[in-house]
Amino acid sequence: HKEDFINLLKYDLDILIGNENEIIELASKKNIIDSINQLSKFNKLLVVTMSEKGSLAMVNNEIINCEAHKVPNILDLTGAGDLFAAGFLKEYVDQSEIKKCLYSGSLIASKVIQKIGARLN
Repeated sequence: HKEDFINLLKYDLDILIGNENEIIELASKKNIIDSINQLSKFNKLLVVTMSEKGSLAMVNNEIINCEAHKVPNILDLTGAGDLFAAGFLKEYVDQSEIKKCLYSGSLIASKVIQKIGARLN
């Protein structure tokens, strides 16, 4: 369904959030930089999570990086991507700067991976 997803990105989406592997696969490239460059032609907000390497966003041909929050004990990765997206989008809707959006997504994701399951409570 890659072609369908590319068309969705091209015509219907404003924001794409994915992990490093998903973005590389979607772009059919070998690394994240080439993938971001490939997908940037759609002129969308592109957000990439990269586990302990942090996250980044490409907006208006500018790459914005955010370091990962250090986690002393990872118990379960379930929900990390969803909660990253929730934290990012909450700040985005509040019209925060992209760096703050990335930071908030990373912070919430770092909390959920220290628990079993996809809920913070």
